[in-house]
Amino acid sequence: MNNDLKSSTRYVLGLFAVDNIKISDFGMSVIRRIDSGEITIAEGKQLIVNEAKKLAKKGSDVEPSTDI
Repeated sequence: MNNDLKSSTRYVLGLFAVDNIKISDFGMSVIRRIDSGEITIAEGKQLIVNEAKKLAKKGSDVEPSTDI
């Protein structure tokens, strides 16, 4: 499932799982891109902020985008 991620990233995701915190598909996509070095952490944060703003405009019944 997450075997393609670095061990430190898998560890953090495991901590989220212990607390029953779910990561969206969009969030996992951003995490994978950061983990692989495709984007920086700052770029990942900006993607998340932009997605949150988009969702806030559309309302809470909209699913997060998977297009990043």
